[in-house]
Formats: sequence, structure tokens, C-alpha cells
Amino acid sequence: MILSNRWIKLISKLEVPILLYHKINNFSQDTLAISPYKFAEQMKYLFLKRYNVIHLELFIDYIYGKTTLPSKSVVITFDDGYKDNYIYAFPTLKRYGFTATIFLITDSIGTSDERCRAPGASPSPLLSEEEIREMSAYGISFGSHSCLHPDLTKLTEDEIRNELNQSRLRIEQITGKCISGVAYPYGLFNDTVKRVIKECGFQCGLSLNSEAIGVVNDFYAIRRVEIRSHDSKLKFKLKLSGWYPLLADIRRFALVERMRNLE
Repeated sequence: MILSNRWIKLISKLEVPILLYHKINNFSQDTLAISPYKFAEQMKYLFLKRYNVIHLELFIDYIYGKTTLPSKSVVITFDDGYKDNYIYAFPTLKRYGFTATIFLITDSIGTSDERCRAPGASPSPLLSEEEIREMSAYGISFGSHSCLHPDLTKLTEDEIRNELNQSRLRIEQITGKCISGVAYPYGLFNDTVKRVIKECGFQCGLSLNSEAIGVVNDFYAIRRVEIRSHDSKLKFKLKLSGWYPLLADIRRFALVERMRNLE
């Protein structure tokens, strides 16, 4: 059976859920956003159900075998570094004593993002250096999402190194803290990209939902679960489960089998 090895690995060691958010705002047509109310409700659920929201750095120590984790551990991440992370998400995280990691597009710090503008929406402002410093002082950590958000798989090795090393240098200059993780732009990576980020000294690479393999196998292809605006409360709870990647694999397997039967 195609998925049998994957099932065995997940059953023996369920993945720590790494939640992925982008924007937190009330613009309903923005597919990358969830509302501040919905985000607050999700964080309240984590608090009431006694989830342990841990630093990405602690998770990295865990996958490298340097420490153990408390039960019901979860990691919260944001990609791109939108200003609404500071306006809406940051106060909610502080309310519950939670931390998170924000992956920054460093050449866009303090500007506005034109790439993912929803129809009828203005460009989305990004975090300023002052906001990053304030969040870092509280305990929010930051990671590299490159300088310009390119598809790293289409760059030369030298270009990949420049994107990652320059972004890391900028973040460390702003926060005064070392960073250890990369979130791949668009979730795209290949063996060359993974090798280069490892050579650059990063300890892990994070992707999106379905393309990455589990953390049990590859520290530079770590799966995250994206939280979307249309997720129901039940689906959010399911995504917190280490079983969610397994269920996604089963669904893909069933689709492949149906396609084969049509041939």
C-alpha cells in the first residue's frame, strides 16, 4: 500500500502541529486573511484546552533530540510579516501569554505588499522595524522568508544564498537575536534549496500543507497546517491534531485511486 510507511511513522510519532497564518483582518474577500474575532476565538480555545504554545526554537531543539516537549504542544507561525499581525494578533497573543514566529520578507519591511492584494483592497502594509523590535522584546521570534519572496527553486545557488543570508542579516540587525528558521516563499523548495539553506547554517525549513514530508524524516521540509478563513471550529480542532496530515494523505490517496479507476 502506498501510504503504509507514512501511516506507521505518524502512528509511532504524531507531528507537533505548526499552524500557519498570514493576515489577520476583516476584509472578507482576502483569501489569506482570517478575522481578528476568529483568530481570538482560536487562541482562546488553545488557552482553555491547555495547549502549550511553544517557541519554534524549542521545537527545533526537540526535533534535533536536545529536549522533550510538554504534552499538547503547538507552534504558531505567520508568513510575510503584515502590519495586522501587530495590530490584531499581537494583543491577542499577549492576552494569553502565547508566543509565535513571524517570517519576514526583509526588503519589504516598512512598506506595503502588492503581491497578494484582494480585489478592491488597498496594498497590505507590512511591519515596521519599530514594531518588529517591540514584538521581539516581548518574545515573538522572527525568521527568514527571503528578501524579495522569489521562487527559490528558480534561482541559482548564489542567488539563494544571497536571499537567505541578507534577510537573516537584516533581521538580526533589527532584533539583536540570531534566527534559525526559513519559511519557503510560496512553500516551494527542492533538494538544491534545502542543501543551500543547510550550508547557510539554518536549522530548519518550513513549507505549507501537503507538499512537505513529516518532520520525522526531514528537518528542511517541515509541514505546516494553514489556517484558512473558511475553517470551521471542528476543522480547526482537527488541524490541531497530529492526525490531520494522515487524514490529508488518505484523502489524496483516495483521489489518486479514483483517477486510476477512470483510466
